[in-house]
Amino acid sequence: MRVAILSDVHANRPALEAVLNDSRQQNVDSYWFLGDLVGYGPNPVEVLKWLQGEFADFPAPEKWVMGNHDAMLADLVLQGKSGAADTILNDPINYPVSPDLVLPDDLTSLERDTRLLEFVIRQKDKEGKVTQRELYRGKGRGQFLNLIDWGDLNGASPVLAIELNRAALKVDPVADAFWKDSFTLERKSPREVHIDGVDYVMAHSSQVTPLFRYIYAWSMVLLYDEFRKLYAQASQHGRPRVQLFGHTHVPTLVFGRPNSQEDGFDLDAQSIIPGKPYSLKLNEDAPLLTLINPGSVGQPRDLDYKRAAYAILDTTKLEVIFRRAVYEYEITASLLSMNYYPASIRNQLISARPTSRAPQEWLRHYEYARGLNI
Repeated sequence: MRVAILSDVHANRPALEAVLNDSRQQNVDSYWFLGDLVGYGPNPVEVLKWLQGEFADFPAPEKWVMGNHDAMLADLVLQGKSGAADTILNDPINYPVSPDLVLPDDLTSLERDTRLLEFVIRQKDKEGKVTQRELYRGKGRGQFLNLIDWGDLNGASPVLAIELNRAALKVDPVADAFWKDSFTLERKSPREVHIDGVDYVMAHSSQVTPLFRYIYAWSMVLLYDEFRKLYAQASQHGRPRVQLFGHTHVPTLVFGRPNSQEDGFDLDAQSIIPGKPYSLKLNEDAPLLTLINPGSVGQPRDLDYKRAAYAILDTTKLEVIFRRAVYEYEITASLLSMNYYPASIRNQLISARPTSRAPQEWLRHYEYARGLNI
C-alpha cells in the first residue's frame, strides 16, 4: 500500500491542493494526517472540508491526529505565563531534562468542562517520582475563550491567526460544527496502524509529549528519548516500529539501533533528498526503529518556500519518498495580507526560515535540496 503522509497544512489551501494533485499522480492508496490543519494560514474552511471528506482524497477518521494549533482553536490547551512555560513550550530543545527524565503530558488533567482549570507540571526524577520543581504552570478549559483570554496567556501572532481562523469558520456552519465535534482531547493521542508486519504510530510532535516537542535530526537528547520509547514498544510487541510525526515543518528521517553504550542507540540521521527512495527494510544490517517527519504542507521551514512538502510511505516495499509540490505561495501570502494576518506569519511563509538553532551543515543541505527538481 502507498500512503501519502501529510502534516502541518496550516490553513493553506493552495499548498494542500498542490500536494493532493501530486499524490494522485503517484498512485497513492490512502492518506494519513499528523495534525495542525489550522493556524497561520487564511483558508481554514477549505482545509477542514478536506478533513471532512469533501475532497476526492482524504484521511479516514482513524488515520489522523490533532496538532497543537488545532488544540488551540478548540481551547483545549493554553500556554502558561511563566518563564518555565516559555522554555518548555516555545523551544523544547531547552528542556531542563536528562535523557532519563519523562515529562508529563500537559493535557492529561484537562476535561471538557466550562470551569477554568489551573494546573502545574512538575519534574519527575529517574524513578518517576514527582519533585517540587515546576516545569510549567498554565490554565485551560474545554469551552471556547475570547481574544482577551488568549492574549493574556499566549504570544500575539499565533493567537491572532487562530482568532481569524475561528471567525472565518463561523461563517460556514458545517465546517464550524465539524471542528467543534472533532478537535477533542482524545484526538491528540498517538494512533497506531499495523501493516505488513510493521507497527506505524502517528503523533503530531512526539509520543512522549504529543503536542509540544520539537524533534530535529540534530537534537540528540530528544532523539534518544523518543527511541527509548519506540524500543520499549517494539520489544513488547515483537515487531519493528516506525514513528511518523510533524510539528517542526522539516522533512526528517532518523534510523536507530540499540547498542550497549550509555546512550543506548546508534543513530543515523539522513539528509533528505526530494524524490529519492529511502529503504526502511529491517534486516540484520538495517535499523530496527525509525522516525519520519514528512515536512509541512502549508508552511515549510527548510528554506524551500515555493514547494509544499509531504511523503509517500510504501508499506509493501518498506520505503519512504519525500516529495515536494510547487504551489502558488503568492496567493496565500496575498490572502494573509488582505485578511489582516500578522506580517510575521506572511514573512515566515515566503522565507521558509529554519529554526535559529539549525547547525550550519543542515542549513547548507537545505540550500542544496531547495535547488533540486523532482
